[in-house]
Amino acid sequence: MDSRDPKRGIFKSTNLENVQKIMSEANALEKPTKAAWLLRDSTTLLGSYTATFYNSKDKILNHIRLAIITEDAPSEVNNNTSNRRWVNFNNNPQTYKNSLYKGKLSPKDWETLLNFLYTAYHLDPANMLTPNDSEKSLIQDYYPINDSDFYAQNNRSPENNPRG
Repeated sequence: MDSRDPKRGIFKSTNLENVQKIMSEANALEKPTKAAWLLRDSTTLLGSYTATFYNSKDKILNHIRLAIITEDAPSEVNNNTSNRRWVNFNNNPQTYKNSLYKGKLSPKDWETLLNFLYTAYHLDPANMLTPNDSEKSLIQDYYPINDSDFYAQNNRSPENNPRG
């Protein structure tokens, strides 16, 4: 990741403490701002991550679902690819719930993830939009995926698969 470009904002950060601070500040916001992206359910660096982006070109709210996959994830979740560190889901909560797996992220994982988001989706903080009322309603309708949904979809119990 190129950390020399100040226009990339948070995407230049590869320090885990900085990432934690960014996530904490983003989660504390009542609404997204032009300055940042949101990561939900991420204060412990364990588990499901939902990044909410606003495309300034066509002004369409775009939810990118992310599930962090570690090397020791079950093969049926990991698609038999032991080195897959993340999986991208786009607007498919059913797939997301069926595929969710909790794992820890190392600083290198964060670098890979942030670089992927910047490269694949051209996400730059300067291009983020503050959502309008209808978009905020969509956000409220779309979240959250709670623990009971997760365990029901995956036929697991909290004891067998603790979430953090």
